[in-house]
Amino acid sequence: MARFMAGDYDLVLMDMRMPATDGYEAARRIREFETRTGRARTPVIAMTAHAMQSEAQKSLLAGCGMHLPKPVKKSALLAAIRGCMAGKEWWSGEGGEK
Repeated sequence: MARFMAGDYDLVLMDMRMPATDGYEAARRIREFETRTGRARTPVIAMTAHAMQSEAQKSLLAGCGMHLPKPVKKSALLAAIRGCMAGKEWWSGEGGEK
């Protein structure tokens, strides 16, 4: 979080199952920080081993704009990054928009 707060990032790739603070909590903290400081919304792509729709929804509710199940194919990652840069709000996995 300290790096995010101190920097200016175009995109965050968030591992949702980190040991100390999980990605869901980190995404919520990012959104709270942006709201509190008036910083523009940074796209956050959730990356998780869970491909179920319920996990994608959990990522969305935490503040992530996209959800990619691992293992991630290069084409899916590049499509997600292009989507973020185009301002697309929600995309899940390789199957297209949700």
